[in-house]
Amino acid sequence: MSNKSLTHCRILVTRPETSAKELCDLIEAAGGTAIHFPVLRIIAIEPNLIADEFRQIANPDIVIFVSKNAVKHGLKILGIEKSKLAAIGPTTVAAIQEQKLTVHINPGNKFDSENLLNHAAMQNVENQNILIVRGQNGREILGKTLQKRGAKVSYISVYKREHNKLPRKQIAALDTAWQEDNIDYVTVLSVATIESLINQLMPTSVKLLHRTMLVAPSTRVIKKASLLLPGIKALLSTGPRATDIVETIQRHQQRELHK
Repeated sequence: MSNKSLTHCRILVTRPETSAKELCDLIEAAGGTAIHFPVLRIIAIEPNLIADEFRQIANPDIVIFVSKNAVKHGLKILGIEKSKLAAIGPTTVAAIQEQKLTVHINPGNKFDSENLLNHAAMQNVENQNILIVRGQNGREILGKTLQKRGAKVSYISVYKREHNKLPRKQIAALDTAWQEDNIDYVTVLSVATIESLINQLMPTSVKLLHRTMLVAPSTRVIKKASLLLPGIKALLSTGPRATDIVETIQRHQQRELHK
């Protein structure tokens, strides 16, 4: 595709401050305009609290990192040298490998709990101690399924997602820009993102969001958006990585041009 295939496209990026730069840069490099509106923020749990909690847990046979943030805020604190490491998603795998560690259980380019659960190494886990490293209030399907398979599951939360209350001036500026110049795509990574976005937008912006193409990496997020905004249009990206999001938008743009 053309290096400037997103020329004239205005794209709302809702990722937290700490993880939005790559996506914004790729959009701009492709000729688009990235509008950063971080509706969530990532807060690290105190390392001493994580270490204290880990000392109460039996030595894990398998440690599952559910996200890049789980690796960033938990890997160096936990004593897991003798454990097999598992990761959900290619960005999580890469984050572990950057620390010169081996990912023993890797579902490839798949990026959700369901695909990790389908991995051969996750089938016969009876009596194994499995530690799930995640953010607060993470999904329960992974742990509950492994428990049904006979594993002894523990959790450690190493970060939390918080509603990032943006200044009224920034919210009003987005509303004005949306009305005057339009926004072509809105990117959301999670259910929490779409909920926080709708909660913060002005009523006129919510109406405009309802008419704007949503881009999300999972059907779960799209289903939630459809419940909150019935009839909203959405694109399912091939994954949560910045490259996945941009390539999905580029393909959609190409289809629209050839209609």
